[in-house]
Amino acid sequence: MINPKYYEALLNKYSVSNESKKTSLLTSNIILANYEWENLHFNFPKYNCHFEKVVNQIYEKLSIEVFKNYADFPPLIKNDKLKRIGGSSKEIFIVSKIENNLVYLTNTKDNTLRLTIAFDNLIKKYIPIKQNANERTLAKYKDYFSKINENDFLPTYFSKKIVLVANKYLWDKLEIKNRIPSVYLPNTKEENQTTLKSIPALEDCIAYVTPKYDVCYEQLLRKGIQIDTIIICDTDENCVPQIIQDQSSYKFKIIVLTNTIDNQPFTDLVSWNWEKEEIEIIETL
Repeated sequence: MINPKYYEALLNKYSVSNESKKTSLLTSNIILANYEWENLHFNFPKYNCHFEKVVNQIYEKLSIEVFKNYADFPPLIKNDKLKRIGGSSKEIFIVSKIENNLVYLTNTKDNTLRLTIAFDNLIKKYIPIKQNANERTLAKYKDYFSKINENDFLPTYFSKKIVLVANKYLWDKLEIKNRIPSVYLPNTKEENQTTLKSIPALEDCIAYVTPKYDVCYEQLLRKGIQIDTIIICDTDENCVPQIIQDQSSYKFKIIVLTNTIDNQPFTDLVSWNWEKEEIEIIETL
């Protein structure tokens, strides 16, 4: 028998206030409080609104954690392009030489304009770009992370990432990906799709989305890209045993989110299956 007091205590414990979709926020808060120590699985019985909300909340919160803990400046090489932070998007500098912690820059608009700047100073004033950056696009990214950016520069490289194993539909449903550097890596064996970037001007990203775990394994893990957390989003669940096996080698954390009536708990994951009656009572508290 469902006891409303139990769920009321749960909402209080995980700081869920009186708002809509309390079940999704409760789920996200439980995950964030425990995922570093346990592999977790939460299932919603075809409650699409809660499932998509949790995916977005976990994507946002873990992206913030990556920004805070793994922000870095990429290793510079000759011919890399840089833009002055706050400067004109048309004024691009090319790295012509790196020597003794000094970076030599050439202005592409005027090849006679050359600068020499210490690397420690450069990372405070310049941002590496792949192409001429849309200032408004970079502004959204910069503004979104401004309150937590404790660096003297705007990070554009991250030593660890998160990966959402999710179909293209969920990539389209990520609500703030234009503020979080993210990349969709298609399964080239099945999709007639190219790689998509949420902020094309940035070379690196915080989050990857791959439709299959195999894509994550071949394109990221085997190539030495460090992954902090893999989130399985209602797809490729048959790969969960293999993902758990790979965890010992690659040291990532695992979160599994499913959205099915025929829920099957996973071995070696702490599973929580939301019952329809539970969700209904939580939403009325």
